[in-house]
Parts: sequence; C-alpha cells; structure tokens
Amino acid sequence: MAEEVPLQQDRPPPVGYRFHPTDEELVDHYLRHKLLADDPSIHNTISEIDICNFEPWDLPPFSQIESDDPEWYFFSPIKYKYSNSTKAHRATSGGYWKATGRDRKIRDPVTDNVIGTKKTLVFYQGKNVPGIRNNWVIHEYHDARFPQHERTHVLCKLLKKPEKKTKEKTDELVRDECEPNDSIPSEYENQANPEDVDSLLIQTHGESNGSSRIQTSSEVDSTVETPQGDSEEFDVNSFLLFPDDDRYLPPSMDGWKW
Repeated sequence: MAEEVPLQQDRPPPVGYRFHPTDEELVDHYLRHKLLADDPSIHNTISEIDICNFEPWDLPPFSQIESDDPEWYFFSPIKYKYSNSTKAHRATSGGYWKATGRDRKIRDPVTDNVIGTKKTLVFYQGKNVPGIRNNWVIHEYHDARFPQHERTHVLCKLLKKPEKKTKEKTDELVRDECEPNDSIPSEYENQANPEDVDSLLIQTHGESNGSSRIQTSSEVDSTVETPQGDSEEFDVNSFLLFPDDDRYLPPSMDGWKW
C-alpha cells in the first residue's frame, strides 16, 4: 500500500483550480472569521485594504490570489461620514462608488436563515455628479449575524468587465442574481434598473357572434426601485472607503473549485 503523502499547503494548486467561493462561503467562513478575529490564516487568502484609498484599477496588485480571472477579493474597513451616522463613505480621490439596486439576502443552505447581505456598487469617475460610469463593480458582503457596531469590516469582491460593451456588461452584472423574494432595499440608496415587461395579450372569442377581440392581461406587479435621477442632489462624500494582488495560496482548499 502506497504511503499517503500529506498535502503541502505552500505548493501551487493543480492546473485548473480556481478560487471561486460561493456567497455563503464568503460570508459564513471568511467574513465571519474576520469579524471574530479568530483565524489569522484567512489573510493568506484575502488581504485587507481600504478600498477607497485607491482607484479600482489600482487595487488588483494587492490581491493575495493570483488569477487570470478579472475578479479580486478584499476585506475593507467600514467608514462613515460622521461618527454617529449610518451613511457609508465611498468616495475615492478620483470618483465614487454608488450603491445600485437592492441588497440581496444570503441564506444558510442548511437552515435557510439569513446570514448576510450582498450590495452591488458601481464606480463613477469624476467628483461632479453625475460622474462617468465605467466597468468596475464591487459586490460588498455584510454579515447580518453581528450587531451593527461589531461589523467593522466588509468583504469586497472587485470585478472588471471587458472594455468593450461596458454598459451592457456592467448592467448585466448590476442586475446580479437577485431573486424577488430574496432581496431587500439598500440601507443607503434606493436605486435599481427595472426591466421593461411587455403586456401579455390574450385572444378571446365572443360568445354571441363568434367574433374575436384582443384584451390585455393583468399587469405585472413590479416593485423594483429606480435609480436616483441626474437632477437629484447627490452627496459624493457620503460613500464608503475600501482596499488587492495574487501571490499566496490559502492554507486550506475551501472555496477552490475544479
């Protein structure tokens, strides 16, 4: 019988492995242990950086995970405009992150209890509002099991879509995989891009003369919130700050997919 060789944690993973954790794994493992401060090894996988101290294109070199995929993971401290405020500060020196759409609930796959939320942020260049929307997006994860004052950090998944078809690709990402029964209004903004729903036409036949007519079915009830208009006042300074490279491998293979 061949001798079992222990896994060497410091060697590269086999070709084909990717760090691709689910939303539940990001919240229940990485973010939870970050907030509990009971497992320093998670920093071998996800580095901590203040996201808003940098422009999004400057963040990738800070990522611990080296990958060809245009996505990077970071822990970032939560900062507010005022000490007694719930308004997150999300401005950078050259632009701002804007929360878009509804927060998505993240549930425990076993108990179905809500363990966290995922917020979608889109980056706008320029200090004046409206800024120039580009192809950088952040999925910001919060652990809902901790009291507000103990939520010192969030976990950020930074993504970059291809330069071409920027608006189409960014809109696709912003829509996210939110399900109507698993989404909640954003804490900081009420914004979203509602989908146009075509009316369903039903053809019915008259009972007396056999003639036919077209009638519209009951309207689809859409409760999606719309984005802030360009004419509304917008406080750029009331947005969150956050921290990116890819060099070290995690001490365990949790979150790695073949």
